[in-house]
Amino acid sequence: MAAAVLKFCHFVTDFEGPAGARPWSEHMGLFDRFFKKDPAEDLRRAKEQLAAGRPVDALNLANRLRDGGPAELQSEAEELCQQAHDQILQGALRRAEEAEEAGLFEEAADWARTALEHAADDQQAEKLEALAKSLEARSAEAPGDRDQDLMDRPGGDDEDEEDLFWSQVAMLEEEVAERYEGRSNRFRRAVVALAAGRKEEAEAAFTELLEQDRGDAVLHFERGRCRLLGGELEAAREDLEVAWEGLGDAPLDSAGSLSVPALWGEAMLGLERYDEMLERLEPLADAESGDEQLILLYGQALMASERAQPAADLLAASLASGIAGSPEIPRHLALALDSLGQRSQAVAVLEASIAPSCATGQCAKPPKHLPSFRLLAKLLLDEGGEAEVDRAGDLLEQMDRVLGGRSGAIDQRLMARYYQLSGDPEAAAEAQERARELEEQGLEEVAASDRPKLQVTQRRPI
Repeated sequence: MAAAVLKFCHFVTDFEGPAGARPWSEHMGLFDRFFKKDPAEDLRRAKEQLAAGRPVDALNLANRLRDGGPAELQSEAEELCQQAHDQILQGALRRAEEAEEAGLFEEAADWARTALEHAADDQQAEKLEALAKSLEARSAEAPGDRDQDLMDRPGGDDEDEEDLFWSQVAMLEEEVAERYEGRSNRFRRAVVALAAGRKEEAEAAFTELLEQDRGDAVLHFERGRCRLLGGELEAAREDLEVAWEGLGDAPLDSAGSLSVPALWGEAMLGLERYDEMLERLEPLADAESGDEQLILLYGQALMASERAQPAADLLAASLASGIAGSPEIPRHLALALDSLGQRSQAVAVLEASIAPSCATGQCAKPPKHLPSFRLLAKLLLDEGGEAEVDRAGDLLEQMDRVLGGRSGAIDQRLMARYYQLSGDPEAAAEAQERARELEEQGLEEVAASDRPKLQVTQRRPI
């Protein structure tokens, strides 16, 4: 498997420059061939994902088949892409309507913008653009963000809290959501408090409720989340083990981003109990399972226990499956490859899957994932060649524009290395001093504020 990754990485680097630009989904179609994946099987899986209500996963698979699969399957894959776009669009519009009815106009506008990304034609796009602008205008006219109001005070209006509670429950799978129905007002306020970031208040409420029913899996799950956020790793692990027994292995939300095993794994990773974690999660950390968070945590545990090759194999297989949408998967694959002494392949993975604009010579496009851009810049500086250093400089300049000059210590240290390698020791010393000042202020890393709801970056062709 590792050999296939290396062949793929060498292949991608051949396409640097605008003349060689190809869609990432086409690169992934070629990646499939290296992994000897069956395109017909991928098409069947895409149909299953769509029928199961997972259009994002279906779209990722169908895009690859349409752009890089066998010619005889491309027409069917294109039709499947259209169906997936439609399902995502309709789902986003339903969420927008629910948010609007609850008075959450900013959230409703976000969902309308998500729907816009999947518009079938210009006419539909214009209508969705108008809807989003209308909701944004209503949000600006509102007396204040109701969610923020609740975050800023100990208690809120009962009607507001009710709306916020049900907006949280609406994200869960139906059978899980049923376990949140019929709960006390105390429970509902605790869920809203946790969503608003008031974890101490929420934990106290869940603890009080557990005194009445110590075996309630939902209460243990919610308190485990509070404790995990508060850094109480051992206590969180204990709660999540009880929750795991009652709620099972499967993701709890419709987006597949919230599962008890993954949260338990996060606690175990923080406790550095890698062997126990790997043993228990091994049956669930299947590269094609679709649980990206679980796969990522498992890969991190392999890396932490100095098993870089199995980590690289797992993450590469996840990337090849087409299910992985998180940019953290390729980033950690690059880290694993670099630790194995395969830096050029690590660079190729990042350029192809996280920063395709740079892979095609168009670094002026905004970075999609700043941690990956930072890693890519670091690896290029580690390579040390003139061309690599120049490309690293382009990346650092672009990140600085995205952050509006609010760089952290990590960015200044990278700039210092860039200036040093570029033959400007005075600028390097200034950047190093700035890094020291930012570190003293606790500003190690600054993140961009965007937070996409769906990990789909390719818009439907119009």
